[in-house]
Amino acid sequence: CSFSSNKFASASETQHFARIYGPAFVEILPVSNYLVWRRSALYMLVFFGILHVLMTMRVAMKAQNHAGKMVQESVFSFTYESWREEAKKELPNVQCQEIDDNFDRIMSEWTKQKKTMPGGHCRKVVAGQQNACSNTVKSALVAYSPETWMARCVGLVFCKTKIQEQCPVECSKDRKDEKCRDVRNWEKLGYMRFALSFVRARFYKLISQYSWLTVGKAYLIAAFNAISLMLAAQAASTW
Repeated sequence: CSFSSNKFASASETQHFARIYGPAFVEILPVSNYLVWRRSALYMLVFFGILHVLMTMRVAMKAQNHAGKMVQESVFSFTYESWREEAKKELPNVQCQEIDDNFDRIMSEWTKQKKTMPGGHCRKVVAGQQNACSNTVKSALVAYSPETWMARCVGLVFCKTKIQEQCPVECSKDRKDEKCRDVRNWEKLGYMRFALSFVRARFYKLISQYSWLTVGKAYLIAAFNAISLMLAAQAASTW
């Protein structure tokens, strides 16, 4: 099949050529066939171009959703206290009495080696100090015995927690049958976890910035493709 030996134009296209260019033009098969082929190729280009624009828009929307999620993940509280309060919300709930019992167990273990620390129970700690529940465990131990604090509390996140977190029932009698955040695994609220969370947030921040660049590039490509499609459609419509 070649431009010079076969006629590509349909009856309506033949009439269109005769009306615009004259009857003699129809007999010039290479030229008329080329125009028909060109128009068909342009329409095919428009069709596949529309598919490409739709696929590009889909990629852009997926990248935009991903960027939004990464922005949420990159939100970080830059103070340890505020981060710790947010991290506590992710801890599971247990009976508040279990938290008190855990504190009693730890204090009992410590005082077996340091006899200067009497009791070691929530009730004795709370009763032995004014506003003890708002103090840290470290403050409570210092009030009982500096030796116990020096021997046990150096570098422990547990000693930076408040008594009301470790003794919720004793500090609030009406919470005996309630549930509290399980702060027994205090390492999850430690400075190492805080540092890892910071690194993780910065990593997600970089991913979100890259995702937004991908979104912008995809929308820009879609815009250029749309302009090209309009030009191709115009060219096809005007022969």
